[in-house]
Amino acid sequence: MTDLSSAFALMGLTSLALSLILSIRSACSDKVFKGLRNLFILHHYTATTGIALIFFHGAIEVASLGFELESLTAQWQEPGLLWAWMAVLLFIVVVYFARINSLKHKTWLRIHRLGILAWFSCLMHIYAFRSNDWLFTYYVSLGLLGTMAIVRSQILPQLACWGVPFKVKSVNSLNSNVFELILSPPASENSLVTSTAQYYYLRFCSKNFSRQWHPFTCLSNINEGELKFAIKTLGNDTQQLENLKINDRVDVEGPFGHLHERVADHELWIVGGVGINPLLSCLMQGNVEKMYEKKNIHVIHAVEDEKSLIYQNEIEEIKKKLPQLDYQLWITSQKGFLNSFELKKSLTKVSKNSEIYVAGPPLFINHVKKLLKSEKVNYKKIHTEEKIK
Repeated sequence: MTDLSSAFALMGLTSLALSLILSIRSACSDKVFKGLRNLFILHHYTATTGIALIFFHGAIEVASLGFELESLTAQWQEPGLLWAWMAVLLFIVVVYFARINSLKHKTWLRIHRLGILAWFSCLMHIYAFRSNDWLFTYYVSLGLLGTMAIVRSQILPQLACWGVPFKVKSVNSLNSNVFELILSPPASENSLVTSTAQYYYLRFCSKNFSRQWHPFTCLSNINEGELKFAIKTLGNDTQQLENLKINDRVDVEGPFGHLHERVADHELWIVGGVGINPLLSCLMQGNVEKMYEKKNIHVIHAVEDEKSLIYQNEIEEIKKKLPQLDYQLWITSQKGFLNSFELKKSLTKVSKNSEIYVAGPPLFINHVKKLLKSEKVNYKKIHTEEKIK
C-alpha cells in the first residue's frame, strides 16, 4: 500500500465513522446542530466524502497491481480483497439509489442500510491486512466508534423500552382526514414541552400498527404534561388513528425543532394545510396576549377547500385576543397555488425586517421558498419546518 493510498484509506474511514455518528437522532444532537436537518446534511456530506476517498484508495491499489487479467483474477482469491470489492459494490448501489427522490421512504431506508454492510466489509478488509502498528489501532478505534453509532441509531430505537410511554387520552376527528390526538404522560414524567412549534416522534404500539417512528408537531402549552397533535391521515399508521383506544400505548421521543425559538417584532407565517400546526402551537399558548404584545403577525393559510380547515373556532377566539393578527385564507381549489403576485402583496404589508416562517408539505415549502427567492427575500429571514422521517 502506497503512502497516498494509505492516506486516502485513513481519511475515508475516518469520514465514514463520522457520518455514522452524525446519523444519530437525539434531542441533544438536534440542539447542538440547531435542527436534525442540519445534522443530516453534515451526515450526507461526510458519507459522500468518505465513499469518494475509499474509491480513490481502491483505484490506486488496483493500478499498483496492474490491469493484466492474471493480476485481476488473483485478487478474487484473496479474502481481504474480496471484502474490499464487496464494500465498493455496496457503496455503488447506495450512491446510485440515494439520488432517486421518487423512492418510497421504506425502500430508500433499506437501500441506505446497505451502507452498514459496506462499513463492516471495510472493517473486515482492514482486519485481513492487520498489522501491529499504531494505524491498525486507530482503525480498530474507528470501527468501534462507528459500530456503536450504528447500534445507537439503528437498533436501540427499535427496542420496546425506547422512548417515553404515553397513553392515549382521546382521539377526535377534526375533519374528514385530520384527527386530534391527546396523549397523557406517565405519572413520573416531567413535561416534554419546552418551546413552541416543536415536534416529536411517535410510535404507535397498538395492534396492526407498524411500530415505526413518525414526526408530528405538538400543539400543547409550554410545560404542559399532556401532548396534543393534529395529524393528517397520509400513511398506513395515520389512517388507523380512529382505531386507537383509550389508554393504548404510544411511545414518544423528543422534543425536536427550532422553527420558532422567540417571538419577533414582525412575523409572516406562510402555511399549507396542517402546516398551520406550528403557528397554532404559538397562538394557543395561555399567555398569547403577553407573548405578542406590541408585535405584528401576518398569516397566509393555504388549504384545498374550507372542509380542510381545523380549529377555526379557536382561531376566531385568538383574533379577538390579538387584534393585530392579520389572518388570510387562501383556497387553492378556487384560486390555484399561491403565486408571486399574492405573495408580493403580503410582503408589502409587513416590515422588511419580518421573520418569515414556512410550514406544510415538502412540495408546498419548496414552492414558497422559490417564490420568496424570486422576491429577493433575505434567506436568513426564512425559517422552515422540515421534519426528518
